[in-house]
Amino acid sequence: KILNTFHNILAFTPLFIIFCCSSINFFLLSHTLSFSPGYYKFFFSSIVYHLLSRCNIFFFILLASKLLCVLLFFFLP
Repeated sequence: KILNTFHNILAFTPLFIIFCCSSINFFLLSHTLSFSPGYYKFFFSSIVYHLLSRCNIFFFILLASKLLCVLLFFFLP
């Protein structure tokens, strides 16, 4: 049982690291770039690109982290 949970942790660690890195990157990006209409256009086109080009769990995780960061950006003072 302990070995099983260890394998599960090992399986999800890279995904977690990727999720954290993309979150941090996007969070920094959202703070350095001003939210101009052009930037919104870029952001939403990147979402559409992710959805259309690669329907992969990795990209859905990246997409989820981007959306999470946008929500954080709007809710933080």
